[in-house]
Amino acid sequence: VVKSRLAAGRKDRRRIARLEHIYRYALRHSVDSRDRVLLKVAGQVLDHGAAYVLGRASREACLALSWSHQVYQEVHVARRELKFLRGPNPRELVAVWHFQFPVADLVLQHFRRRWRDRILTIVDGQRTYVHDGCGVKLEMTPTTSYPALRVWRPFEGASILPSQAQMVATPGGQGIA
Repeated sequence: VVKSRLAAGRKDRRRIARLEHIYRYALRHSVDSRDRVLLKVAGQVLDHGAAYVLGRASREACLALSWSHQVYQEVHVARRELKFLRGPNPRELVAVWHFQFPVADLVLQHFRRRWRDRILTIVDGQRTYVHDGCGVKLEMTPTTSYPALRVWRPFEGASILPSQAQMVATPGGQGIA
């Protein structure tokens, strides 16, 4: 009986920790009804327990888990595909990325673990996120201050893939344009 109570307590702690993680990501989603839905989810956790919400037993729980997954997916893709170039400062690394949700700080913290001695900068349109070792700062600067980033501009918003563009550009290429 004592072992089963201990095991049940451990499972509850794990579920609560997982819910906290999910909740943190869902809070970064930008849908209008987010706060109302997350308050209902918190009430359901208090009323029915963490397993009820993790089992997607209600519409609100389904929404919260879906939002959390969307935000996590954006962080995961950015961490996997973000490429840094040398910046104007020899210690600075600069990248261009467009974020749908406010997760630039999570991405910069991930890369900061890899490059502790560098200043990391991500340019997102008119916003520039900088991690200099003291935290993440948001600066409103134009991208013209980073001339090396013009290399990445031709394919932003392009309707054809870079490999297809090379096929079209070659004489006699059979690309889809």
